[in-house]
Amino acid sequence: MLYLILSIICSAVNIWIFKIYEKFEINVFQAIVVNYFVCVAMGLLFTEVPISANAILNSSWLWVSACLGVLFIGGFNLIAITTQRAGVAVVTVASKVSMVMPIAVAIMFYGDAFSFQKLIGILMVIGAILFTSVKDFSELNTLKKVILLPLLVWISSGIIEIILDYVQNPSGLNIKTQEFPSFLVANFGLAGLIGLVILIGLIITGKNKLGLKHIFAGVCLGMPNYGSLYFLLLGLKESGLESSAVFPITNIGIVLLAIIGGVLFFKEKLSSFNLIGVGLAIGAIVLLTLV
Repeated sequence: MLYLILSIICSAVNIWIFKIYEKFEINVFQAIVVNYFVCVAMGLLFTEVPISANAILNSSWLWVSACLGVLFIGGFNLIAITTQRAGVAVVTVASKVSMVMPIAVAIMFYGDAFSFQKLIGILMVIGAILFTSVKDFSELNTLKKVILLPLLVWISSGIIEIILDYVQNPSGLNIKTQEFPSFLVANFGLAGLIGLVILIGLIITGKNKLGLKHIFAGVCLGMPNYGSLYFLLLGLKESGLESSAVFPITNIGIVLLAIIGGVLFFKEKLSSFNLIGVGLAIGAIVLLTLV
């Protein structure tokens, strides 16, 4: 469980950083591009096995890594656009409820057990995400008005989680733990290169301008971003829990910790609606860890 807790902490820190971005008017795309190169540096520094380009190019998971690289840069910016047009609450619901996709895949194809207790726990997680992400039902009306963007966030987030599970699952690629840093370096490296090409194009056309504060913001984001995925892969591999329990536990854990940080650091207030969600979240975590 330690790895899952570390993944939850890193992911919640990411959310807090994006809140700070709003306050300091950070160019999100520029910060995201820098963040990926920081993730590459983290992978190269914190690994027991030397990472070589030759080993990556000859790996069995290169094609998977390429797909994730494209999804990372595309998904991150999709979330940023959706946040601007629909709000944080809608993005949170769309990205976290995406866990139903890897859960369904794990049960259908990887032999994860299906029980009434697990079903109730998963439904409680979905309810908790809805209640903790919005102040009241009226906020969900925004979702109806801009359904396409949240739908794309939901699909991209779900596909990323399916691929991450496939990579480490004994019934999938089942790559070794010591290969995780190389795998992540390849993912983040490709995402960073794609983003860099786009950023250079924006700078040349005068649509973007480099700034030290945006670069620094990207450095701050990169460290917890790398940790969130690295520890998630380790948690899926070594927690002893089925992936159909890991994804709801981590997703609701992230939401809960993000809420706690919002109250403590950003002086956000919880509605009675939110408190119901917190209660559902705690109950869901208890149910799913005891499955």
